[in-house]
Amino acid sequence: MKYLLSIILIASMASSYGQTATKSLATGTNSQVLVGRGVNGADFWGDATNKAQIATALSGTFVAATSGTANNLTIVGSGSTFAGANVIYVSKATQATDTRTGLSKYDATRPFATLTAAQTVAVSGDTIMVLPGTYAEYGLGKDGVNWYFMPGSRIAVTANLASEPSRFLFTDGGTGMSFGIYGQGNFTNTAENAETKSAKVGILSTTSSATSVVFNFQDIVCGVNSSAGGAFACAFFADETNTIRIKGSSVTCGSLISSAGSFTNCAGVDYTVTRVVGGGFTSTINVTNDLYPDGVATINIKVLETIGSAAADTFDVSSLYGTVYLTCDLIKNSSLGQCIHPQGTTSVVYVSAKEIISSSNAAVFAAGKLVLQADLITCLGKSAFDSVVYASADTLDSSVISGRIVASDATDDGVQIFAGIALNLRNAVIVAGASALSIAKTYSGSNAIVRVDNVFSNKNVAVDVTQQVGTITISADVQ
Repeated sequence: MKYLLSIILIASMASSYGQTATKSLATGTNSQVLVGRGVNGADFWGDATNKAQIATALSGTFVAATSGTANNLTIVGSGSTFAGANVIYVSKATQATDTRTGLSKYDATRPFATLTAAQTVAVSGDTIMVLPGTYAEYGLGKDGVNWYFMPGSRIAVTANLASEPSRFLFTDGGTGMSFGIYGQGNFTNTAENAETKSAKVGILSTTSSATSVVFNFQDIVCGVNSSAGGAFACAFFADETNTIRIKGSSVTCGSLISSAGSFTNCAGVDYTVTRVVGGGFTSTINVTNDLYPDGVATINIKVLETIGSAAADTFDVSSLYGTVYLTCDLIKNSSLGQCIHPQGTTSVVYVSAKEIISSSNAAVFAAGKLVLQADLITCLGKSAFDSVVYASADTLDSSVISGRIVASDATDDGVQIFAGIALNLRNAVIVAGASALSIAKTYSGSNAIVRVDNVFSNKNVAVDVTQQVGTITISADVQ
């Protein structure tokens, strides 16, 4: 298929804007874009770096001009994300204006000055390209209108709220939408409600069952005091066709009430971020699905961390239904919470990690079905649950845990079972302070079924069974 890319040619001029024209750039061909001088001789597009970024945004390759009119660009055509789309520009340049009398909304020589004004005139099929600069705007989002943020572009909302109930940078406003946020933008929202300290603030909020969003970014900083808010507060209630796809470099949340991702009843979640740091008051990542048995959340994070002094979990899954996949290099909790806390009734949580490190609590609190493989699972201090892995559930859903489990405190168990659960310890090395496996108590009428396969322990009494109530069945191969 042959894709065409609309390229603006700007004639060279001394003190006024010249005539503009468009040129179609076919896939696989080269085209020279003549970029002349702007007002008072200023280069409209900035330096060579900015020109290269613009060329990249148009899915072409920038080649520095060696001859011809000054400021030429050569773009090697290769198709474009914006093929066939109309592009509206927003800039912090002096020639940017929201007064459009006699101007086309697509005029690249006179871009819009604000994101809101550009969105107001945009229609489905338009793409709003945001040039470098800082914009203090929020409440963005329009059905069928995509965004592309150039490197160096940023939305930063830091002023406190007066009495507004919410302030997200992007939102569907409760109305079904489909739009994308692309490029390498940076997004900051640290506003709070000056009166009640209870405003919902964050980066993206979706509440309609008909909304689907793709969100790509470079960095996110969010939340000082955002009750029920956070970086991504995404909730659906009626439809299995909705998806949230998020990809970026880093997400950092505030120190009070904020989450890096809260996904409620989303039929599909694809969350890929290099580094996520939660503020330590609510769960850093929370997935809740009470509607869709076939719902799937796929989460890939190299470093997932919770800081602060409150008891906040790093990865919390309270889904009734669905499947959740988490892949990490490092999951760390420096607050008083657990690293991993699955607690769904019939949902299944799969976790693959290199290291799971808790400071002062169980690294893993399995209250639902969990399949976990980690190179290292450890608590650096005294665990609040007297164990590195704590398993407690009222059902007999089978969980499987594998890896090296290390207790730092002399009184902590490697694995402790409380209440009825079916647990399979497989291919594990347990370095415990007390017992490798302790079945401390079961509720009346609840049963514990434990299978231990190919597990090595440093303790002579590897399995310690006390306070039995109900039936306990152990099939052990502990060395």
